[in-house]
Amino acid sequence: MRALLELKDVNPNTTDKGGRTPLSWAVSSGNVEVVRMLLERNDVNPDTADKSGRTPLSWAAQDCFWGQSVEMLLERNDVNPDSVDKGGRTPLSWAAESQGQETVEMLLELNDVNPDSADKSGRTPLSWAAEGESKEIVDMLLERNDVNPDSVDKGGRTPLSWAAGSQRQETVEMLLELNDVNPDSADKSGRTPLSWAAEGESKEIVDMLLERNDVNPDSVDKSGRTPLLWAAGSEEERIMEMLLELNGVNSESVDKSGRTPLSWAAGSGKERVVGMLLERNGVNPDSADKSGRTPLSWATENGHGKIVRMLLDWRDAHPDMRDQGGLAPFSSGIGSGREEIVDMLSDQNNTSHGTADDIGQPLFPSATMLWPEEIGDVLSERSNANPNAAYESVQTPFPWHTEYDFAEVAQGEDGWHDLDAILRLREEFPDPFAADPSPPLEPPLKKIRRL
Repeated sequence: MRALLELKDVNPNTTDKGGRTPLSWAVSSGNVEVVRMLLERNDVNPDTADKSGRTPLSWAAQDCFWGQSVEMLLERNDVNPDSVDKGGRTPLSWAAESQGQETVEMLLELNDVNPDSADKSGRTPLSWAAEGESKEIVDMLLERNDVNPDSVDKGGRTPLSWAAGSQRQETVEMLLELNDVNPDSADKSGRTPLSWAAEGESKEIVDMLLERNDVNPDSVDKSGRTPLLWAAGSEEERIMEMLLELNGVNSESVDKSGRTPLSWAAGSGKERVVGMLLERNGVNPDSADKSGRTPLSWATENGHGKIVRMLLDWRDAHPDMRDQGGLAPFSSGIGSGREEIVDMLSDQNNTSHGTADDIGQPLFPSATMLWPEEIGDVLSERSNANPNAAYESVQTPFPWHTEYDFAEVAQGEDGWHDLDAILRLREEFPDPFAADPSPPLEPPLKKIRRL
């Protein structure tokens, strides 16, 4: 590099198509020696902005490891420490987001740096810092009298909202200690800091917010979801418990899709939460959402066997309720491919196994067509299962096993059909083509073998 710079016809300020100079690339790649060589030259512009409006200092500030390059640039009188790029972001904004504590400290010592400048999305350096891990940067910014701790960006979110959503416990604690921070501010989607925290895994943040008298534990956002509804899908089940312990929280709240906390918990496999909700008075275990699906339907489709058992054991759950597509939980159980779930649902006296759904698809063929033969065995053992129930195309289960490669039950993982399975089905259904006016093609002999 030094040899290149010594050549007379080399322009050290040449720019690429993005408008970036050698100095810009050197600082962003962390090549301190090249940065030093370039800055030693009198003919190098240290403050050239590229086509995005970013200067070498802006690029250096973005990486928390390039403090030495930042220091060399700030020593120059011809470098603007508060330059604004086309996104409205300053070097301080980039440093705050990247958690560059040393760079933030250097920039805040300068009188001509605005510590509270908002970018085009309305986010300030504190907003970016609050989302990150460095409580030290947050602390440095909060110590300033010219930084608004409750600034609102264009999405309506405050530093507290970002900290709560990112599970930054120490930052949340610092912000809640300030009198001029609103702990219950709603963003443009209607979500509050508690709503964002409830979705995460930090029960400590939720606890801090719930201790406040000025936080609504049952606020409703624009999607109709409350903190409890967000918590229903969280990995931290204790958050759900904390919310349910409050008198002002509606355990049967419904979002705009019609789903309740029980629906979300059942679909997410939260056994403990499902148990807590079922024990509460007024919780409907059979609540149907706008698509007609119940908690049992969501649990069966996602293969949560223990929750299926819990719901089936509950006195008010009906395993035969169908959604708007005509599918009952039994069909969802087949779709999950879980034999034990199909078995549990088959044991229910009021569950139909041989009837067709609203789109004309019988349940028995669905099982034998889509999943291993064990599910078909479960159904064939049931007295009310009709193995010859036909589709709208009038095909019975057996033809599906002999037409092309549709038959998972009679087909191995390598694409070969299992002759034993085909012969067993032929024995069980001696007249497989009785309901089919046009017999399907038999599998080619070269594709049949004993597995």
